[in-house]
Formats: sequence, structure tokens, C-alpha cells
Amino acid sequence: MVAGIWLAVAPWVLGHGESEPLVLFNFVGIGAALVLFSGGALTKPETWEEVIDFLIGLWAIASPWVLGFSGMRDLTTNAVVVGLLVAVLSAWTAMARSHAIERWRKHGHV
Repeated sequence: MVAGIWLAVAPWVLGHGESEPLVLFNFVGIGAALVLFSGGALTKPETWEEVIDFLIGLWAIASPWVLGFSGMRDLTTNAVVVGLLVAVLSAWTAMARSHAIERWRKHGHV
């Protein structure tokens, strides 16, 4: 959730508030999606939410090159680092949840 809030405000904090609308929309959109899915995961955790977060993280990593703002090094670095964190943490959470469910089933709780 914190990563989403950061991404939504990062262009302004990093001094790129006057960037092209597509760049701003990308950061705000990624941030809003992360906040939305992370908030949902806090209330009722589901593996599919982690998969969505993982895909959003991958998009954050690729977006500077796909959308053509890779020349803005601080925004590119920000998108790649936060995207990596989101992708790795969501994959780890999904795998941990999957293993926990398996252990629970294995011990006859289902």
C-alpha cells in the first residue's frame, strides 16, 4: 500500500509534476491500483490479488521503456526499484500463502 501511495505522488516529489500527462497518469494509475488491491488484500487476502500486484510490479519495471520516459533517470529508477519490490514481495506472499494452505490441508483441516 505504501508503494502505491509513493508511486502516485513520486512525479511531483521528484520534480516531474509538469511531465507529459501519460507519464503522470502511469504513476498515478499504478499507485492507485496498488492501493486498491493492497487494501483488498488486507481485508480478505486472496492469491489472485498477489498475482495482480505482481503484474503491476512488472508493468512498473517496463513502463519507462514502453512509454518512452526512460530518459528521466530518477523516474525510471523509481519505477524499476519500486516495481521490483512489489513484484518480489507479491510473489513471495503468494507462495507463502500457497504453502500455508497446503500445510493446513495436509493436517486434515479441510
